Amino acid sequence: MKKRINKLIAVLGISALFNFSILASYTDVSTSHWAYESIMYMQQNGYMVGTSSGEFFPNQTVNYFEMCEILAKVAGYEDEQINPDMDETLKQQIRDNYEQQISKIEVYSNKYVSWSVIANQEIAYLLGKGYLLESELENFMVADANGNMVRATVKKEDLAVILVRMLHKEVTAQNDYVEGAFSDEDKIEEYKRPHVAYLKSIGIIQGDGNGEFGAGTNVTRATMAKMTADVAELMELDNPPTNSENAALNDATGEMINNAIISKMLNKSNTEKYVLVEFEDGNTSFYSMSNAITILDEDSNVIDVDNLSIGTKVDIIVELIGSSEYITTMKVLSGTTVDDEAIPDGVLSRHQGEVTRVERTGSVTIQTADETLTYLVNDKASINLIDEKGDFFDIEVGDNVIIYVQNSYIMAVDIDKYAYPDEDSVHTVNSLYVQSILKTRDEYLLAVRDGSDIEIYSVSFDAIITRDGEPSSMTSLKVGDRLSLEVENDIVISATAVSEQLQVTGTLQAIAIKYEPEITILVDGEEKTFIVTQNSSLYDDEINQVIGVMDLELYSTVTITADSSEIKTLEVDSYPRALRYKGVIQSVSKSGDSIEVLVEYDMLTDTSMFMKDISIPTTTNVIIHGRESIRSRLEAGMEVLITYEAYADMVPKEVFVLD
Repeated sequence: MKKRINKLIAVLGISALFNFSILASYTDVSTSHWAYESIMYMQQNGYMVGTSSGEFFPNQTVNYFEMCEILAKVAGYEDEQINPDMDETLKQQIRDNYEQQISKIEVYSNKYVSWSVIANQEIAYLLGKGYLLESELENFMVADANGNMVRATVKKEDLAVILVRMLHKEVTAQNDYVEGAFSDEDKIEEYKRPHVAYLKSIGIIQGDGNGEFGAGTNVTRATMAKMTADVAELMELDNPPTNSENAALNDATGEMINNAIISKMLNKSNTEKYVLVEFEDGNTSFYSMSNAITILDEDSNVIDVDNLSIGTKVDIIVELIGSSEYITTMKVLSGTTVDDEAIPDGVLSRHQGEVTRVERTGSVTIQTADETLTYLVNDKASINLIDEKGDFFDIEVGDNVIIYVQNSYIMAVDIDKYAYPDEDSVHTVNSLYVQSILKTRDEYLLAVRDGSDIEIYSVSFDAIITRDGEPSSMTSLKVGDRLSLEVENDIVISATAVSEQLQVTGTLQAIAIKYEPEITILVDGEEKTFIVTQNSSLYDDEINQVIGVMDLELYSTVTITADSSEIKTLEVDSYPRALRYKGVIQSVSKSGDSIEVLVEYDMLTDTSMFMKDISIPTTTNVIIHGRESIRSRLEAGMEVLITYEAYADMVPKEVFVLD
């Protein structure tokens, strides 16, 4: 049956990081470098990047703020400023979590002028996940030799603690801990020793020739890449858990979703189901689910999947298994259903009208000829479609209904579902646009856009498909194709698709790294989003070579030819202009190779008045009083204009002191 939904149902369940980049080598990381493979992995997945001039700076140390920015991305964080088209549910979860965590962070950000407020979102994300503890925020700042509070460099054991939590093995590490993993173990804080020992036991870290871990050693970018990449790859290999009476939500891996409602369950195979889940904001998504997963009732007793009812409110854990998102743990919440015994006997009244509102809480509003009525639907109510029984989630805005009310509860609903004169006849639906396609065991599920609405149609395997006047198949349809469907008994029996061949030039605004990356460009003031497929060709006219998604730079000018929304070719015409920051130097390192600047404004992040650490190598031009100078003459209090040759560069081309 066709369902009208306000958000694209993610029937593909795909959120794995994937790109088609031909990896570029770094000028300062040879293929024989001990962390080469890990650095390439981190680049490929968008967790760490180098400069546009091809440098990675493997020996540069990592502070806590930089660590959080990297680990949050590994854990699933997305920045809506960088990826405005990110999943709305994830976007709202990140926003809600930030509101819960920011008061903890502001205790420190308001205290220290050098606190990197840009990293607050990532810090909040790790706090919400439980990977970072509130008490550990004390470690982010440290006093330098002059007593000034500066950003602290991460130690190897500190990184080890968070990585073990990301593997959800902290309890295991503590329970299995045996002293003596490294000869310098006594130099590691006691509570961190089990984490370090656990990472050794699974091969993530090893000792040196003297059996020492290197307690207190600063984490470099190479070390960060090596340890994090190894853990990230282990996270990818996790399998869905099996039934266990000792399982609990807090012990599971993956992303927790609270207060979800089970809207529909379909058999995927003999051992799995598709589950349609409604979130608190009213959006929905499909997930896969094994019939053998752990399901706990409100008293924490394990129950069978067959005991679940449509409309049940649950907390769930969702994990990426392969290329599909699976519900791996579920906890039924109390107060899910209406207590029938609490409804006293009363007179049954009948009302006819059109549904104008359906609330997730179970209430329905209808407009009759004379008045607007709102009632709560009893969970045992009889929902009657034209030729079959339905459930609460078959009641939709626009339906013509007759409701039967007893003591303010709807006890029965008769739904005249669709306005078609004959439900059994063949009818045509026009002006639809392809959004996604999922092949199940019995049919295709076709998600299409109809104006601002998303609709899901069932398509039979023997349906007749044509595209641009030629015989075709469902798998040949492209996102953005314009469709005309012939529907019989709610099943699509034929589909006619027309492609739109485009060539546009615009400015690159966003890159969404996912299974099929999405690229958003600005064309004449309008944003257009395109999909990169395995057949897409990306070419850089500036350097005359084929490139990958990860080589693209925001704000570059690009020309795209596309088949509907799928990119056939993308050519980079030009790179963005130089990036400049204006600010006041707050501190200079002893060696003079870095400065801390209070920056007035950052156009890339739309952030004002924030602290920025800036490396000053000897290759950076320093201009003081209009003349070339050297970095050691930079001083706190100087007003400077800092120029980067490209927005992605990690070191500036010039530091100009304003008189």
